[in-house]
Amino acid sequence: MRQLAQQLRLDPLDMHRLSAAETSTPDLLSLIRQHPMKSALRLIVIDDAHRLDGASLETLAQQRGVVQQAACVVLMVESDLEDTPAWQAMRAYAVVEEFSGSASSAPDHFAWLNAIARRDIPSALQGLREQRASGKEELELLGLIVWQVQRWLTLAHLLKAGTPRQEIETITGWKPWQIQRLSEELQGRTVVSLQRALEACWRLDVQAKRGRLPALTTALEQVVVGLCLPAPATTSRFASSSGRSPATPSCDESVPSRRLGRTAA
Repeated sequence: MRQLAQQLRLDPLDMHRLSAAETSTPDLLSLIRQHPMKSALRLIVIDDAHRLDGASLETLAQQRGVVQQAACVVLMVESDLEDTPAWQAMRAYAVVEEFSGSASSAPDHFAWLNAIARRDIPSALQGLREQRASGKEELELLGLIVWQVQRWLTLAHLLKAGTPRQEIETITGWKPWQIQRLSEELQGRTVVSLQRALEACWRLDVQAKRGRLPALTTALEQVVVGLCLPAPATTSRFASSSGRSPATPSCDESVPSRRLGRTAA
């Protein structure tokens, strides 16, 4: 994947690695169409793509003109393509290649992000070191953090607007269990603290690309620790309000709605 990214001359923030189990078709199409981007194309790698259902594959087939213009989508499967009409149809326009199974030993970046989400500082820092040891670039890891923070902020703004749960599912394409988990992860995290973290990530990105930040790994460690720590006591937090389930936070911060930046995975 790194060689492909180099050939395409991709900016690290235009490289995304997703899990089929946690990615909906609307999410994927939204990511493909999202602008601005610094590179000519986005590279989107979907792990465990054999878990995609027929409807998702048919949608990708129908939208292949849009996909081919804006992105290079790589579907990673652990075996031969399944003998279903959707997979067979995809063979007509997709390139099929085989790779050795050595890549399966690479550390799971979703496990690393989950450690950050549950505020497990030792595991989060160890996960960062493992990601670096496996060859992941610092800016690619920064992009994963940005992707996670943007998901939290998206849900936070929707909750702040009083958006019903079913409408959130429609807008985001997330499954109910994903919304539930993200809601739980928002406990103790404020809109203000998340926006500050996102802005800090963009500053790191700019400074690193300008050669002004030689110790980027150390800066990433600071960002990881900051996301694991509770929000400052001086700032109101997400708290359950009357009429809401305990796992569903309400957003008390008065923060102007704004369009989020690029999503990276």
